[in-house]
Amino acid sequence: MKVTQLILISTLLLSGCSTHEMYSPIDRKPSIIGKNYVQIRKHFGAPHIIEGTDWYYFSSIDGVVCRLHFSSLYPEFFPPDVATYSEQRFDETTYYLWIPKLIEQLAQPDPEVAARAYRFLEFIIHEDVYGTETPQPEVWDKIPFESRNYGDWKAWWRNHGTDIYRPPVDE
Repeated sequence: MKVTQLILISTLLLSGCSTHEMYSPIDRKPSIIGKNYVQIRKHFGAPHIIEGTDWYYFSSIDGVVCRLHFSSLYPEFFPPDVATYSEQRFDETTYYLWIPKLIEQLAQPDPEVAARAYRFLEFIIHEDVYGTETPQPEVWDKIPFESRNYGDWKAWWRNHGTDIYRPPVDE
C-alpha cells in the first residue's frame, strides 16, 4: 500500500471526529476530580449529555459512560468543580435509558453538546442496526438519521423507538 493511500484512509477514518473524541474522561479518571467546567470542556470537549449539574461522557471503545457531578461552595464566585466521578457499562440492554437522554440533548442550546449527542446517538443505533442478526428494515427505515431535528427524533422515539428499545423483562 502506498503512503498516499495510507494517508487517505487515515483521513477518512478520522474525519468527523474531533481531537476531544480521541480520549475521554474515562481514560483520565484520577486527574479530573477538582477540575472545573472550563478545564473539563477544554480537555474533553462538550459532554454527550448535560443534566443539571451532571455531565455524561460515553466511550464507544470501552462501552462505558462516565458521570461527572459538579458542585461549588461559592458558585457565584467560582465555577463548579468535579466533585464526584462514577462510571457504568452501557450496551444494547441499556439503550432504552440512554437513547431518550441523547435525543433530549438535540434541543440543547449549546450546539456542541447537541452535535456530540447526535453523533453518539447515530453511532449506537448504527452499531445496533448492523450488529443484529435479524435486521428489521421496516423499523430501521423510520429512523431519522438524515435529521438532527429534535422534533423528528422525539416523534421517532415515541412512535417506533420505544417498540425496539424496551427495558429487559424479568423472568
